[in-house]
Amino acid sequence: MRQTCPNCSSEFEFDDALIPAREQELECLGCEHSWRETAAPHGAPGSGARR
Repeated sequence: MRQTCPNCSSEFEFDDALIPAREQELECLGCEHSWRETAAPHGAPGSGARR
């Protein structure tokens, strides 16, 4: 799964298994911005909802 920081647009590639079905907090390694992410449903392209 590819994630893009909503603050600085840095892109990161994650193994889908690292983001559980429940909401997870992610932190950008570039700008240290934090945001919450949920895993995409199994087999669905793209990422989950951002807040």
